[in-house]
Amino acid sequence: MSTLEHALVYAARGCPVFPCKATTDKSAGSKAPHLPGESKPCAHDGGHWLASVDEGVIRGWWKRWPSALIGFPTGLRTQCVVVDLDPREHSTKAMLAALTRFCGHLRETDPETGEVVEPVIARTQSGGLHLYFAWPDEATFAEVAENLTRLGKPNTGLIGNKANLFTRFLRDGECPAELAHVDVRGEGGYVIAPPSVMADGKRYEWLLPQISRLPALPRRLRGVITGEFLTDAERALRRAARSPAGRQPCAIDGDRRVKAYIERAIDAALQDARTAPEGERNQRVFEAAVSLSRFTRSGHLDKGQAEALLLANLPAGVSPNEHKIRGTIASGLSADRVPAFSPEQLGPGRSS
Repeated sequence: MSTLEHALVYAARGCPVFPCKATTDKSAGSKAPHLPGESKPCAHDGGHWLASVDEGVIRGWWKRWPSALIGFPTGLRTQCVVVDLDPREHSTKAMLAALTRFCGHLRETDPETGEVVEPVIARTQSGGLHLYFAWPDEATFAEVAENLTRLGKPNTGLIGNKANLFTRFLRDGECPAELAHVDVRGEGGYVIAPPSVMADGKRYEWLLPQISRLPALPRRLRGVITGEFLTDAERALRRAARSPAGRQPCAIDGDRRVKAYIERAIDAALQDARTAPEGERNQRVFEAAVSLSRFTRSGHLDKGQAEALLLANLPAGVSPNEHKIRGTIASGLSADRVPAFSPEQLGPGRSS
């Protein structure tokens, strides 16, 4: 079968398609739509938004561009979400195994029939993998909206396109390294469908057969895509931010004057970091981290809690996601410029 015939098969199944450029030259628009672009951003009147199931339209396109790749919209129109594994640093086998471990599973089991539904998988021309999952239903999106509202996050209502899905989890060391370079294509996106062939002969091909039904996104993977699922570090930061003065109370047993002293010292350090002027922000955060290190090394404050407190009290204009500021905090907490705190430093009979 020709590429045109395969495109017509997709269209007959109700999946709109459109022609894309087979060139490997990125400057010439490799894999971009042959069709005119949108008249303005979000106009939805050009490019992949023109995908069609009309046989006459499709035949006309492939008559004009006979070597075109088959463009396949993702999202609402085709009722699918595609997860893209790009093997830049790790093999697709290792990436797929890591994704399965992270999610617990990728398949879905029908509770009534016991049928096991696997994601449809295609190999890309670059050796990557496209994993096809079902577009969530209305009940699922309602659950997503509720979860995001509870987290105080904006709810866009749809799953869109996102590159490097696991950046936050890799940053916090909470997922396998093999999950670098995992992207998602949802509403407003598209992929190239098999059996498209690039100008250099490299092709897209199905590895697991096409079936009439796709599995739902695994709960954990869906949470990463939508933002419902937080890293442990982000949860600690939120707990710290919800507490008085943007911090958790210190878990200190024993003498109340010791506890009061430590809490005052922590408050002062956080206040100093929080109010740092431009030009002194990094240094003030470092000094605050050094101050808190007195109590982490004495065992009066957990190091993870100290980091969360500092991240919740950064100066204006400094994001907790910045690699530099996290390095500054880590350096300050591991410094030994000041001795570990000891209650004896308060002296006898000092009041709180």
